[in-house]
Amino acid sequence: MKGRRTALVTDVDRALGRTIALKLAEAGHRVMAGAASLQGLDDLPRETYARGLIELVKLDTRDASSCESAVAETKRRLGALDAVVWAGGFATFGPVEEETEADAQASIDANLHAPWRVLRAALPCLRESPGSIIVAVSSAAGRVALPMGGAYSASRFALEGLCDALRLELASFGVDVCLVEPGLLRDRVHELEKQSVSAKNLFGVGPSSPYAALGRAATRGYRALMGKAATHDQVATVIERALRSKRPKPRLAVTRGTAAVMLARRILPDRMMDKRLTRAVKKRS
Repeated sequence: MKGRRTALVTDVDRALGRTIALKLAEAGHRVMAGAASLQGLDDLPRETYARGLIELVKLDTRDASSCESAVAETKRRLGALDAVVWAGGFATFGPVEEETEADAQASIDANLHAPWRVLRAALPCLRESPGSIIVAVSSAAGRVALPMGGAYSASRFALEGLCDALRLELASFGVDVCLVEPGLLRDRVHELEKQSVSAKNLFGVGPSSPYAALGRAATRGYRALMGKAATHDQVATVIERALRSKRPKPRLAVTRGTAAVMLARRILPDRMMDKRLTRAVKKRS
């Protein structure tokens, strides 16, 4: 098992990033917790009994210079950097025909361009430290596209492709690249409910839309899966284990359900997989 890491964790101003930062610190890792705004985060180092193991740094993943500054500050203050945990993400949902180009661009910017900036800034440090690791929180939607999530799936597929390429490019430097795939997070439906005007349709599909029935079915499907959805703590636990592993797997499913979907995606022909997904939706329509 690997010893204590020095990790840069992104997006700690959101619940998932915060949980990951705390989990790593409580396990003994040194953590530089980054966020675009540090307002309201002064209590983060005090939330863990591992006092002094979390420090804060401004990290705006929309700005390449901010990413470079955060990496330099991490190395200056902590003396090293041998782990980067990408915990960000953004989702828009709806049928492809009805989502706007702005919706798609927002997903691509948040789920591909932002991690690209962070990783590109950190790579020189990671290459200088054999045994370093990159962990990116992705999604099962980056392996299996579902209705009402075209733009989101496209952005997650892109992140997975980026990480697959990095894994090959960095192998000779002894740097591991690991994708963590939670599947549905327990708070996702709650976020959709806040954004939606209809309790029967969480995807913004109007009653006159040709996709209205599909939207209602997908809504029921999401709600039915909530009991099996991953928690932030489960995701953080998987990430902490990856940081301690001598040889972490390239992809780590957080729940058994997600692992089953990933297995089906690998072994089933595309048309058979399509039939299974279509049948699952029709059962709820």
